[in-house]
Amino acid sequence: MALLLNLLIAAAYFAAGWLGLQIPAYGQHVTLVWAATAVALAAVILAGPVAVAGIVLGGFALNITLEPDHPGPAALIALGNTLAPALTGTLLVRRCGFRPQLDRLRDAFLYLAVGVVGTGLITATLGALWLCAFGDAPWGDYATVWMNWFGGEAAGSLIVGPLLLTWLSAPDPIVSNPAPPMEKAAMALSVVLVAALVLALGERLVSLPYAFAFLFPW
Repeated sequence: MALLLNLLIAAAYFAAGWLGLQIPAYGQHVTLVWAATAVALAAVILAGPVAVAGIVLGGFALNITLEPDHPGPAALIALGNTLAPALTGTLLVRRCGFRPQLDRLRDAFLYLAVGVVGTGLITATLGALWLCAFGDAPWGDYATVWMNWFGGEAAGSLIVGPLLLTWLSAPDPIVSNPAPPMEKAAMALSVVLVAALVLALGERLVSLPYAFAFLFPW
């Protein structure tokens, strides 16, 4: 069962990462929307530490596909991309009493602060470090790489993370208060419109993905 779970997580991580890299922001490793982190974070929150192996496998497979002659950097980037969601996901569940249903405003802001910002800070710092250390980016571009990496992480976590967590979590009949159909439709339409703007104008307006932060508390 654990093997099958990790294979599914690896496949989902690979697919999300490959799709994200079709919208590059810097080189071939940094994208405007990196949904793979949302997959990894949701896996750790919902399945626990057993999901770590699948994240490492998916991350390594993706990076070795990009640069088959550089297994060392591929492994380091995969480990960095695994370390962050493993730490923040465990912190959310074990220390913060986080509910993946996101049926409390407290959980929404916990996810934003720890899941989105915390994960992005770690992955952007390590990812930019590895790219510069292995010559994929000059050290003078470290800040640029860091900002683009963090922006892509944050956008992916904000767009995909809440969807995965709420869809894959059983609602609590006592706490949950479902939104009416009109509100659900408005939410969906808002996300589609902002996503379309990010895809159309994201390369010219790098800060545009952060607009999802305004939708997140809702």
